[in-house]
Amino acid sequence: MSCLADINKARDLLNKADKNDEPNAKVGMFTEALEILEDCFDNAPSEEELIKIKNIKKAVARNIASQITKMKINNPDVFNYYLTALIKLGDEVKELRDEDNQFNKSLKILNEQFSEEIQLLSKIFRVT
Repeated sequence: MSCLADINKARDLLNKADKNDEPNAKVGMFTEALEILEDCFDNAPSEEELIKIKNIKKAVARNIASQITKMKINNPDVFNYYLTALIKLGDEVKELRDEDNQFNKSLKILNEQFSEEIQLLSKIFRVT
């Protein structure tokens, strides 16, 4: 079963999130888009769809890492969502660390600004 329509819907949500300046609204759109992609992934996508899903998830990780350092986030739940999303996108984050210098710069800034929060969330989501 093709999930191309779902991939396009997720992509549209992420484009809307990218244009939105409100962190709370972005969270909702990111969450919905990632849930759509996970559902699609669970429904045995074709190789082409799988590549699209991975690329979109990498774009989300890249977007979050670059934006979180620039956004004025007053709500700790929103801030935690962004960090948690990066942790959940761990495979994509690892790939980006190997191939994207700008992404690494964003991660370095994140680590410098939010090291305590990142360590706490890493412990919470660590698989043992």
